[in-house]
Amino acid sequence: MTTWTAVGKGVLSGLVAGAAATAVMSMTYRALSRAVPVAAIGEQEQADRMENAAEVAGRAVLERPLTPVERYLGGTAVHYAFGMSMGALYGGLAELLPAVTVGSGTAFGAAVMAVADEVAVPALELSPAPAEPHPSTHAQSLVGHLVYGATTELLRRAVRDRL
Repeated sequence: MTTWTAVGKGVLSGLVAGAAATAVMSMTYRALSRAVPVAAIGEQEQADRMENAAEVAGRAVLERPLTPVERYLGGTAVHYAFGMSMGALYGGLAELLPAVTVGSGTAFGAAVMAVADEVAVPALELSPAPAEPHPSTHAQSLVGHLVYGATTELLRRAVRDRL
């Protein structure tokens, strides 16, 4: 039987893993953009999504539009906060339902992409509907999220084993 202590360790290890996996995913996007020039469209669209979310939050808190620097930094903060929160959720679920780790985290990464990029982001009007972006955006996003999921699982296990 799983204890709440184990779930807490799972959440903590997932949080840490999610932060590092978000950085690895960002590096993957940059590498893909250099390797396949058309993929640069996808990298910009990903940045725009995060910056649009930061703009919405910034306007609500500051009651004014964000400056370009605030928008960029806010977008980065949103990206990491989301990646860390998804990692924490994954880590907790991995303690309760080990089947969520299927595919060494890649199924989790694909699920995050499907729910966040394809449903939530367009529904919140933070980006165009899924059919509108360039096809390379979808491919780049899928690769990035598979890398995110696999990295999250690899690091979650490593951190969890040390707790």
